[in-house]
Amino acid sequence: MRLLLFLMLLLAACGKAGNDAANPGREGLAQQPALVREVVALGRVEPENKLIGLAAEVSGVVAALHAAEGQRVEKAQLLLTLNEAVEQAQVTQARSRLATQQAQIAADAATLRSAEAQATNLSRTAARVRELARQGAETLQSRDDAQTELTTQQQEVARLQALLHSARRQFEALQADVAVATARLAQRRVLAPATGRLLKWDVTVGSSVGTGTVLGDFAPAGRITVLCEVDELFADRVRPGESAYVRPLGGTRRLARGTVLFAAPYLKQKSLFAGTAGEAEDRRVREVRVLLTQGGDSLLLNSRVECVIQLP
Repeated sequence: MRLLLFLMLLLAACGKAGNDAANPGREGLAQQPALVREVVALGRVEPENKLIGLAAEVSGVVAALHAAEGQRVEKAQLLLTLNEAVEQAQVTQARSRLATQQAQIAADAATLRSAEAQATNLSRTAARVRELARQGAETLQSRDDAQTELTTQQQEVARLQALLHSARRQFEALQADVAVATARLAQRRVLAPATGRLLKWDVTVGSSVGTGTVLGDFAPAGRITVLCEVDELFADRVRPGESAYVRPLGGTRRLARGTVLFAAPYLKQKSLFAGTAGEAEDRRVREVRVLLTQGGDSLLLNSRVECVIQLP
């Protein structure tokens, strides 16, 4: 009986070994995941130089909007003006003082030239009188009087030279006043930071804004990219130059193609998309920028898409 039981157990063991030999590695394949060839990352369409939030350097009330939403503008083109009546008046006043001082300098310079000419004539007269006095044709008193008159005129020339120098120094100070007033006026105006397109205004005429308040969004001209976040599980496999394509969120249609332009050298917390699934999880991501080489111009800036990156 014991022999029969032993034979039955031996037969069962041999059958299991045969099945394992006929199906090698089945359990190993079930435990090892298939090699991933692509990774899907959520992304946002934006210019290569990123979207710019427009802001004013000072607080004030919006007086005028000089560009419409969607309008293409050139670098340094006037986009918005804050109330500037006081600053404009200060510039006008400073320029008026500068012009007055400039006229005063011209008058002082003319007076100095006249005094210098008179001093030159007196110098010649004094020289003649000295020579005549030496010859006995003029009295010593005449010689002394001529020299005194010359000395007095030379002192007047020196006084006028100092006056003109002071006037010119004051003119330089007034020039600085004009520069300061002009700079304050410029702070009341928002200019285009680059050639590009004004996307939207967040203010209207009459709105009160503070220093640093975002007034609107601006898209610099340039290549279109997708800024996306790759999960840390696959982050180390993403390399610049890898192929990628863009599709709608949850869709399969390919909207554009491109290549990985940049991959951040560090991991960070998710930041692009609030409210996405898994947001509460403590997962880190790698920021990756994909340059769109085909179809990028058809995508709306700031739209959310899925970016599929081909992995090596």
